Amino acid sequence: MPAFGFLANGIQTNSKFATSPVGCLGIHSAFPDRLGNMAIEVRPATVFADVQTMVGPKRPDANVCWCLTYRLPSKENLSLRGQARGARVAEFMERGPIGMLAYEGDEVVGWAAVAPRADTTFKRNRKIPRIDDLDVWSVWCIRVRPGYRGRGISHALLAGAVAFARSQGAPAIEGYPVDNRGEKVDMTMAYVGTRALFEKAGFRKASDTASVAGGFPRVLMRLDFDQVVGTRVLSPGVGLNGAGRRGRG
Repeated sequence: MPAFGFLANGIQTNSKFATSPVGCLGIHSAFPDRLGNMAIEVRPATVFADVQTMVGPKRPDANVCWCLTYRLPSKENLSLRGQARGARVAEFMERGPIGMLAYEGDEVVGWAAVAPRADTTFKRNRKIPRIDDLDVWSVWCIRVRPGYRGRGISHALLAGAVAFARSQGAPAIEGYPVDNRGEKVDMTMAYVGTRALFEKAGFRKASDTASVAGGFPRVLMRLDFDQVVGTRVLSPGVGLNGAGRRGRG
């Protein structure tokens, strides 16, 4: 597969996709960021403890999403409580990676959920339309740990999700971020991403939706891989959330 470039705080980086096995797939930044931090590596989520760090609870018996809301039918999702939710995630992971994880050295610092849309509740979502019959993939949750935000990690995670979906034969990938027009998004809903984040990764707006998050309308953003030619590299020196500005992720 072709090399892929992306930016972390304006620094150009390069990577190559391995088509198999998936454990070899990686999005590797070539340099530390402008703050002198270690390079960020994004790879498939295969380590349960690291997934737990990013989406699990601080208390094992606590009820948190575990990023299951869009993976399970509503009835099953509501019925799972406490440690049963983590156990369900472990079951999913037995079938293969369930997302992407970002690392600084050995420390996990970010998460992106990505899967075939047919394996999620987006396949029959009443508020988010299905625009065609392609077996597209969905990326719907991007999270960066406190203390690591503002370094472009969300952009690296999205690039990794795109790379993984493409390596698995996806014809296209979708996201459902908010169209916040530069306004601040409440952190509790920031996981859906912003339209600007997806546009930086080459996605285009394919449709409006009836879904709202944090008071902002969500839009369906789409990247069709048959329209991606060669290597796409963002222009060096351009801010990640527009000229001269860095994103929270």
